[in-house]
Amino acid sequence: MNTLHKSHGLEGVNMLADKFLLFLLVFFSVISPKTFKDALGNNAIWIYPQYVFGAIILLRMMIKKQFKISFTKVNIFFMLLVLSYFSSMAIAMVVNTSYYRGGFNTTLKVLLDFIFIVLVINNLYSDMIKALLNSIIITAVMEVLIELYGIFVFYNLLPATKVFKAYCINCISKQQFLYFYNVSFQLPRWGATFPESQFLSMFLLMAYIAAFIMKIYCENTFLKTNLNKKVSFLNKYLFFNKEFVINKYSAVEKLFFCAIMYNFSKAVIIALLIFIFLIKIEKVNVKLKKRVGIGVAIFIGILLYLLLYPELSKLNSADGAKFLSIDNASSFLGRIIPVKVGLELMCKNVFNFIFGLGPRQFGICVRQAGISPNYNMDTSVVSMFQMLLDVGFLGISIFSLFIFNIFKGIKNNKVLQYAFLSVFIANFTNPEYLSTVFLIYIFTLVLLKNINNEM
Repeated sequence: MNTLHKSHGLEGVNMLADKFLLFLLVFFSVISPKTFKDALGNNAIWIYPQYVFGAIILLRMMIKKQFKISFTKVNIFFMLLVLSYFSSMAIAMVVNTSYYRGGFNTTLKVLLDFIFIVLVINNLYSDMIKALLNSIIITAVMEVLIELYGIFVFYNLLPATKVFKAYCINCISKQQFLYFYNVSFQLPRWGATFPESQFLSMFLLMAYIAAFIMKIYCENTFLKTNLNKKVSFLNKYLFFNKEFVINKYSAVEKLFFCAIMYNFSKAVIIALLIFIFLIKIEKVNVKLKKRVGIGVAIFIGILLYLLLYPELSKLNSADGAKFLSIDNASSFLGRIIPVKVGLELMCKNVFNFIFGLGPRQFGICVRQAGISPNYNMDTSVVSMFQMLLDVGFLGISIFSLFIFNIFKGIKNNKVLQYAFLSVFIANFTNPEYLSTVFLIYIFTLVLLKNINNEM
């Protein structure tokens, strides 16, 4: 009996350790290396700890013989995408006269994401998948608190180090001005551990959906395995209380909703509203679905027009050329116009057309062509267009097949489909489309189909 008791206790400690390591993996994945150095000082060293914790989890899986490589279509296409990054980098080093080493860093990051992020998530069992969702939620709450702290520091309401205060002032000063129909207004916001508030908003959308999914899980299967177990008074009426846990997820849902609206990222707000609509319409009877769908489609169309027309109208104006600068205050035009420039550069060379300009080579190529002196090695464009410029039509074709197979894999679960679609839309304006956080999210959705009967 004592041996059995010790083995169960050890198993519980191991599970707790795995969950904590998983939380650390998620937490450090959302921290931008540039943000880390700017906020703590240039002497700060970033060692990409998410890969360290990913390696530890992977090693623990191997020791416990819980690790295996699954050659699913999703994994195969992602491996091919990794190879496309390496091939594009190699060709860019030969074709481009001035190659920027940041391309190697980007390519290496994609490879590390596959080894220490994707392979880890692929081998998670049911309880750990739920722990991963909870890790996303907890990290998002911390991000909201960090953003609030930075705003208070900006207004001298809370103390901070000189370096961090200077960083908050710089970030908020750059991002606090919003423009709508030639009317500007101030809204103190910044990206917390992300480079911009737009990146933060997308992560908050992921956390909002994660909280929604966990709430569904709790409503459907809460404590099924604990019905015949004796629990303490405190656990029975607090920690293991169904209403308490569901209300907890509902509360963070509302928190993330308010934070997304406050940060005013257009693409993320639209994606959030689409997700909420798709979830709500599932409860409407079939006859009303078409009518409601048409009405909401019209509403979203009008919303898109109101949000984007003031900026799109400037494209053909006499001052349209000035928006080519990366100093352009309009975030939408600042990302859309370079797409046209990048495509023109790609079409000048058959190798660039097939394999792209090379990872993170777009800004260098634009500067070399004499198009704009404002472009540099860190300049990027809109999401999948950035990937198109990086790895060409070959790479974007592989990525499309990768995305298609993910969507196909969750076709039997409407909630997961809506969860994937909404973040896919929100991520469309994110320059770093294959971010670690995005990969964690979509591969988690793929695994959630395995506990579909519990959701």
